[in-house]
Amino acid sequence: MKLTLMAVAALALSAGAQADDTFDLGTVGGTVPIGNTVFAGSFVDTINFDLASLSTVTAIALNTSYFLDPPATTLGKISFLAASLDGVPLTLSIATTSLAPGLDVIVQKLFVNDALKVGGPHTLTIAGVADAFSSAYTGSISVTAVTSVPEPETYALMLAGLAAIGWLAKRRSA
Repeated sequence: MKLTLMAVAALALSAGAQADDTFDLGTVGGTVPIGNTVFAGSFVDTINFDLASLSTVTAIALNTSYFLDPPATTLGKISFLAASLDGVPLTLSIATTSLAPGLDVIVQKLFVNDALKVGGPHTLTIAGVADAFSSAYTGSISVTAVTSVPEPETYALMLAGLAAIGWLAKRRSA
């Protein structure tokens, strides 16, 4: 009996704790899905990825939960505490849609306000508290390669070179 009580107490103490997860995606391009199922309690997920070249990066994470009334219960909700891409905070928006009397869908969306133009290694961090036994978030990291645009000085130097070649050609023919 004492062993059963100790096991129940240990389970109750560990219920509020959440293992932090780290995901290594390697080199990414295009759109890569992200997400995790988290259990009741706080969590911090770290998603590491690399970019082969200078790219525009955007990130989005969604959590959908359901509010039932009665009994005034929310199922599957994650309270996002912090989210950042390379230390730049993500913006949180919340939208609630009523499906039927007493049943609402709550969608939380984390997103990068301004796309980052970066290359090399990066880290997306998502932290929050899950209030249900099994809550989840999904989302994606989108990567678009940035093409180089010549500076005005490049065009000026090219035109000067063409003018010099034209002048030399004219001088030779004269």
